[in-house]
Amino acid sequence: CEATDTVVVQFDASPSYDGELNADLCEGEEFEFDLGELNYEIIWFDGSDQENRVFDQDGEYPFELTDGDCTADYQVEVTVTPIPEFDLGPDITICEGATAVLTVVTEDASITWNTGSSDLSISVTDEGTFWALAENNDCSFSDTIAVATTPVPDLILSGTESLCPGEDGIVSAISSAPVNWTTGDTDSEILINQPGVYTATATNAEGCSKQESVFVVGLSLPRIDPIEDLLKCQEEEFILVKAVSSDDANLEWSNGSSANSARYSDPGSHYVELSNACGRTREEFQLGEKECFDLFFLPTAFTPDGDGLNDLLKPQIDDFITYELQIFNRAGELVFESKDPNEGWNGSLQNDEYFCPAGVYGVRYSIDFGENILEEGFGSVLLIR
Repeated sequence: CEATDTVVVQFDASPSYDGELNADLCEGEEFEFDLGELNYEIIWFDGSDQENRVFDQDGEYPFELTDGDCTADYQVEVTVTPIPEFDLGPDITICEGATAVLTVVTEDASITWNTGSSDLSISVTDEGTFWALAENNDCSFSDTIAVATTPVPDLILSGTESLCPGEDGIVSAISSAPVNWTTGDTDSEILINQPGVYTATATNAEGCSKQESVFVVGLSLPRIDPIEDLLKCQEEEFILVKAVSSDDANLEWSNGSSANSARYSDPGSHYVELSNACGRTREEFQLGEKECFDLFFLPTAFTPDGDGLNDLLKPQIDDFITYELQIFNRAGELVFESKDPNEGWNGSLQNDEYFCPAGVYGVRYSIDFGENILEEGFGSVLLIR
């Protein structure tokens, strides 16, 4: 025996919602959920059955739709991005030539200035209006600041450029603003008595300042070291007198010379002077004479032929401190030099194997006998072969 039967199974569709469930908000914005005309029962995660609901906070908000026997689960997802707020501060005024730094203080945002910069800070020296825009996930914020400039005061310094010892000077400041000196003075004109740097600062009512400095040079009185009285050998044409001073190039000797040394021939009183902006000084000295044949004698000819007679050119000299003898040929070349009077010239080049030809040779000598007796001179010697 057989039997058949039929069962009809019917599937009802689950509740369906095709509205917006995801919302990206900027801080302060809202997302409104609306079930609309759907004929469903709604139960939210918190038990609420509101068909319309507003969200303004980050989060996931589950809800359940029911249509008779069928149920479907959904979820609203809300992402809130903070507004990148910042404050450029109140409008400012800066001094001409000064620099103002404008800064955006915010996090996780890209910055755009009206100058084209994308840095957090910009430096401005000119007046104008400046704004910055901060953006983060399509959420933005901007602020504007005005920068004005005010002139700095004029300041011109003038006055004494150099001071002599014991001398006073004046330094002046010309300005439309009050002036303060590094000396503590507040007058436009100050009295100075020392060389150095003097600095003045002028500050106007807006607080803008300008600073200038002058350097006052300290000068010295002219100085000539003492010159001891001198003795010249009667046989000498002249004696060389030397001076040590604070400005050797501008010495003025009584015989008209203007270097650091002068030649004197006549015995008597002489002087040298030196002047500068601080004054004039004079140093006097006496020049005497004496016979010096007993102190130094150099032959005027010799015969270096090896016969044992007059083979060496040697001086006769008394007690001395320093001695120097130089021999030159006609071309001005040095052929012999010695600082030892016991070393004579044998007529060769530096007393070597090369013999100098016969002829006249120039002689230069310088001898310090002490007691201010300095003998210097030029002469000649005849070499005979």
